[in-house]
Amino acid sequence: MKIINKVTFLVLLLFLITKGSCGCSPGDVVIDQQPTGEKISNLPVWNVTISNKCSCTLTRVRVSCAGFESVADINPLEICKKEDICLANNGGPVHGNNSFTFTYAWNNKIAFAPYAFQEHCS
Repeated sequence: MKIINKVTFLVLLLFLITKGSCGCSPGDVVIDQQPTGEKISNLPVWNVTISNKCSCTLTRVRVSCAGFESVADINPLEICKKEDICLANNGGPVHGNNSFTFTYAWNNKIAFAPYAFQEHCS
């Protein structure tokens, strides 16, 4: 019985050690938008910054983006819309405590919100 308890304890300890500080939440993805002051086709240009406040790298960062349009050309490798979900950075990494930025031009600010991501911790 003592051996089983020790093995169980060691397995739990190993799990906690390998888990480290992982556990990113949607709240760790912060989206900020600011007007640049520029206009395209008389519509304001918006600068969007998607920040990863988690220490882990995130990939396949998706944000809800209902109503997202732009009169400016959008590089699909920066932001790609499928229905009401947008894939940021072509699904590539947004490293811990770093950010990713893109711009668009539309008459109003879009209500981007974190939707999903894949977490990679070491």
